[in-house]
Amino acid sequence: MGKETKIKRVFTYLVCFTICCFLYGLCHELIGHGLTAILLSGSIDSIHLFGFKVFPNFGWSGIPGGLGIDDLPTGKLLDIVIIMGPISTWLVSLLAVIALWIRYPTGLLRVVLVCLSFWCYDLLGEALMVWGIPKYLFFHSDSPGHYEAAIRLGVQDPLFHIFSIGTSVCILAGVVLRLIYDHKQLKR
Repeated sequence: MGKETKIKRVFTYLVCFTICCFLYGLCHELIGHGLTAILLSGSIDSIHLFGFKVFPNFGWSGIPGGLGIDDLPTGKLLDIVIIMGPISTWLVSLLAVIALWIRYPTGLLRVVLVCLSFWCYDLLGEALMVWGIPKYLFFHSDSPGHYEAAIRLGVQDPLFHIFSIGTSVCILAGVVLRLIYDHKQLKR
């Protein structure tokens, strides 16, 4: 493989990763929080992603973004809306690693599925924040709000950590094992 081909491949991976990061925000906010809120009788007033207000008009809103939801459910229903953000991205990562093993994808589809499988970090990061490990390198988050919502819903602390860390490690191990297996198959 020539140097120019390697540069194109790395550029393609970076573009794919960047697009998947944006889609991660959409999935977490719109599907996880937004769809859940609408299903529980709320309505979306505004959408903020990565510091930008994207609905109903575009503009800078500051890093602590999220959704502006009118008629937000309260109590346990609010906690369900809160926890569904990382659950939605965790589900996507689980489906991505399953697709890696069932479909044997190659090329760009494989890159996309590997990127999507890392979305399990959303739920894993919530568990790590409880132990003082920051969830994000560039953005500061004061508290593990999704974790706190799960606790208010009655999920026991050890169970949350076992589920979050255990399933995320299994998902990431599944990706690594799939990539190692594919690499060994190419060498044959």
